[in-house]
Amino acid sequence: MLDGDDYFFVPATKVDAVYTIGAGDGYLAATAAGVARGKSLKDACSWASMYAAYKVTRPGTMTTRNGEGYPRLEEVEAWIAKRSA
Repeated sequence: MLDGDDYFFVPATKVDAVYTIGAGDGYLAATAAGVARGKSLKDACSWASMYAAYKVTRPGTMTTRNGEGYPRLEEVEAWIAKRSA
């Protein structure tokens, strides 16, 4: 990624994927949301990588069923915290 004169690389977050449709859309939306919330582009991209990784561990895309589709913020934060523990 390029942010002004700063070039950075964000490694992929490795998971066992179940359903990859929507991963890119989720990544882009999570990046934009992070920047809108005041994160640097690098931090927003790093968080988006984790968001997209978690998304692909769930079946479906556009659904509100528990455990499916695009995850809510609190679900992602809990998943990230569990991975970091």
